[in-house]
This record gives sequence, C-alpha cells and structure tokens, in this order.
Amino acid sequence: MKNEISVSQLAEDMDAQLQIIIDAYEIGTVSAIDQALNHVCQVRRMKSNGVLDLVASYPDVDDVDSD
Repeated sequence: MKNEISVSQLAEDMDAQLQIIIDAYEIGTVSAIDQALNHVCQVRRMKSNGVLDLVASYPDVDDVDSD
C-alpha cells in the first residue's frame, strides 16, 4: 500500500498509516515492520516540522521548462 499513496496524502490519512503498519505485521518479518514504522514516523515528522508544506510550495521538476 505504501506505493499507492503520496507522502502528503499519507501524512493526512491516519487510516492509511494504520493500514501500512497492519500490512507489515501481516508480512510478519522484523524488517517489514521496522520499515513500515519508520516510514509512517518519518512522514508524520515531516508534516509536524513543516517539511511537507515546504516541498509542496516548490513546483514539480517535471513542470519546469528547461530552456
């Protein structure tokens, strides 16, 4: 599920955050659980620190004309 949702959407969607963690526990490996918890924590920190707002304020690289 992690690849199906953008970071900014994940930061706002508690249900999606929980689903990522549940999916990792269903996989059952320490690596999957660590990766899921780290990803969710990182996204939540980025939101609380304002990093997501900063990133959103810049245009996408694909949208910039490189003449």
